[in-house]
Amino acid sequence: MMRSLKKCVVRGAWCVGLLALGATVEPLAAQNSAYSVLGIGFPSAPWSVVARSMGGSIGATDSESALNPGAVGLVRVLSVQAASMQEFRRYSINGASAGGLAQTRFPYASVTAPLGPRLAYGLGFSQYAERTYDIATSDTLVLRGTPVAVSDHNRSAGGIVDIRAVLAWTKGPKLSAGLAANLIGGSSRISTTRQFSDSSYRSFDDVTDAAFSGFGVSAGVVASPSTPLRIGGSIRVDSKLDRSVAGVKLGSIDLPVTVAAGVEYRPSPFVRFAATTAWRSWSSAGADLASAATQAFNTFDTGIGVELGGGKGGFPIPLRLGFRYATLPFSPTSDQPKEIDLSAGTGLSLSGGRAQLNIAAERAMRDGGGASERAWQVTIGFHIRP
Repeated sequence: MMRSLKKCVVRGAWCVGLLALGATVEPLAAQNSAYSVLGIGFPSAPWSVVARSMGGSIGATDSESALNPGAVGLVRVLSVQAASMQEFRRYSINGASAGGLAQTRFPYASVTAPLGPRLAYGLGFSQYAERTYDIATSDTLVLRGTPVAVSDHNRSAGGIVDIRAVLAWTKGPKLSAGLAANLIGGSSRISTTRQFSDSSYRSFDDVTDAAFSGFGVSAGVVASPSTPLRIGGSIRVDSKLDRSVAGVKLGSIDLPVTVAAGVEYRPSPFVRFAATTAWRSWSSAGADLASAATQAFNTFDTGIGVELGGGKGGFPIPLRLGFRYATLPFSPTSDQPKEIDLSAGTGLSLSGGRAQLNIAAERAMRDGGGASERAWQVTIGFHIRP
């Protein structure tokens, strides 16, 4: 039993599903998504604050988001941006529930600027996946013919970060194209403690520091066949994510190919409609995760949104609304989890337009794989144009 517990923690499987089938789950007060204990963790959306407030709908044409490197060619001035996100969650797993969970994180930071009249570059990082969770379970085991109550405390702190460098070319406002190189890396400290109600058995502690590494490349274009219309498309290919402990490689997980496309339409300076869809081949990781009792699925992510106001000569404070539907990549069962996200946001120009404060509020509803989760996410971002 001790060996299987250590194996579960090192591999990062859904310990709730593997260790607590029929056990009592007692979630603790520091917890990211319930789905972050599966696979490589909970995949993060590479969006700016404005894109988040519009359901990710401008992701394929937004130079501030990290989805399409071709959009960086639209940049004509130096700009710096960063954001902070506060999350409030509650979830239930196998009939056990927990609420009042909160976490603060910093999802991205980037710098973009032109390199002459035809070129532009971008440098920055965004979160690739979140691997933070804190879970307690209790169960009764039969040891030497006698029932013994045990309690397990499983914790993970860390994440996987995507560092991106982009070079883009533009042919005026009608066409831009870009290439990006991505370094994927991060770490996670995984610890477990097992305690026995019978003092004849000594408690068990294990701490594992896991490191992750990989890389990716992406390419994209943004075209404007007419002044109010903008169309974007991109493709990204990632390598396997290598996992090592104490410098020893323990295995790897296949990362997906991402294909995304979107459209943005501005009938006036005060109105913007947009939609973006992305497909990711996460099912290729299924064989790598089979030993961890985790199934992997291809995913679709579709968002639509609208922005009203904010243009010159109109109401200065914009209203942004969005709707997003997505499937999630990992599950401990054959039931693929799904997510519905409702979002809203606004922004405020400062220093004569040289800086912007943007706010996005999202209501995320996730269900599937034996879990149900509800979360509020509030993201605040600063965008500075010196």
